[in-house]
Order: sequence, then structure tokens, then C-alpha cells
Amino acid sequence: MIALKGLSFNIYVIQELIQYTESSFKEQKISVRTKTMVKEVKDKVVVVKNEKGEIEELPYGLLVWAAVSNLDLSLIFHPPKSYF
Repeated sequence: MIALKGLSFNIYVIQELIQYTESSFKEQKISVRTKTMVKEVKDKVVVVKNEKGEIEELPYGLLVWAAVSNLDLSLIFHPPKSYF
């Protein structure tokens, strides 16, 4: 269990939530891109740089953009002592 300023996270619950979300997205044919940098958002396409460094234009109907950095993840899994 990890506590961050009044919030507590159970690592196993987080892992289960990730697995559930991934399987739900797969069933609904929702594409999730990781290790991908958004370069530009246009009316009907989002321009990204993939993990190979290639620029791609991905068509979309509904774009949900969520960003998590390694710093964000390290705070969840290795919070500083001042957060307890």
C-alpha cells in the first residue's frame, strides 16, 4: 500500500485496473498508443511521432489524450518520504 498526502494506492488494485482497461479497450477495438509523442492535432487526424521515430497521421473520430511521464509513475511506485 502506498499513501500520498491522504490518498492510498494498492499496487495490486492498480495493476488489475490496468489489465481490465486494456482488455476492455481491446474488446471495443480502441487503439492505445504508448511511447508515442503527439506533435499536432488537426481536424480529422492527429500527427504523432512513434517509438521508431517515424511521423504518422492517425485519423480519429473521438480523441482522448492522456499523458503520463516516467516521473508520474515513479511518484506512484516510489513516493518521496515527505508524502507520508
